[in-house]
Amino acid sequence: MWIKQQSGFTLIELLLVLFIIQLTLWIGSQVSLSYYHHYQFKQWYTQFELDLLTIQKETILTDKQPIIQIYPNDHKYQIRHSPIEPPITTRDTPSNWTITMTSLNNPIYFSNHGTIRGPGRMQIKTKRATYTIIFPFGKGRSYYVKT
Repeated sequence: MWIKQQSGFTLIELLLVLFIIQLTLWIGSQVSLSYYHHYQFKQWYTQFELDLLTIQKETILTDKQPIIQIYPNDHKYQIRHSPIEPPITTRDTPSNWTITMTSLNNPIYFSNHGTIRGPGRMQIKTKRATYTIIFPFGKGRSYYVKT
């Protein structure tokens, strides 16, 4: 008499396969979240650079003295012609970011020749990384270093 063998997977084999799939999905989600947060910072920084270029050009070409006033506690910065006048533009930063003006003057403004007044550094801590934005002496506007 022949006994029919049952084929299939054991419970341990199924659990092992499910664990491997779950681990792969978790690693993939962490990588994509990290990429998303860096992309979010790059988008914000690109806009910030464009705003710096705008006030630098306006300072060189006109007799106006526009400034960028950063409000770290309110999670925003504003472009203004003076601290008294209403803002020209207000840009928000994500509420889970921490902005620290380490050695950079606040507000940011340029001389008539296009050099930054009071160069220095500011630091932005996001959920997953810390970025130091450096404003060097001279006409270079800024660059960032991820730490």
